[in-house]
Amino acid sequence: IIENHTEEETPAPAEPDSQEADHQGNDQQVSSSQQADGVTVLHSTDNENRKVIQHINAKGMIIYQMIDDGERVIKHTFDENGIIREEDIRESNGAWSVSAFDAAGNLIREEIQFPDGVHVMREFAADGTVIAEEIYDPNQPAPSHEEKIVEFDANGNQMITWINSK
Repeated sequence: IIENHTEEETPAPAEPDSQEADHQGNDQQVSSSQQADGVTVLHSTDNENRKVIQHINAKGMIIYQMIDDGERVIKHTFDENGIIREEDIRESNGAWSVSAFDAAGNLIREEIQFPDGVHVMREFAADGTVIAEEIYDPNQPAPSHEEKIVEFDANGNQMITWINSK
């Protein structure tokens, strides 16, 4: 049984990285269990009184992490090598965001819902360039929908197309 565990913050979407489990530190409470597939599940309350659940594979890599502070729930899913693949954030005010990452940890897609109902979806190239963006705003007198499509011609020149429901 693991008695001590330090909660590691996962990287921000702009700078995803791999994560290794660290079982040293001074959490307030820690319990662990072993699943049949060799994954260790840790339940803890960290030093900021947040509920934390981590799934750690046989390599010692965090493959899932959930942090709940009562106002926000953050979930991260990592591949078997500890590279972030998805981030899901849910706020108590109804806002949420879901971000997806490629095998190298680059942000490739995000979807955001704001408390006022505005909804944004973006797709990214591996270099971080926004290549597609859709925005829906239900708060307009006639709800608007805008779509931005970024494409590149054979010479690498950027071409932007806007589609607006108005």
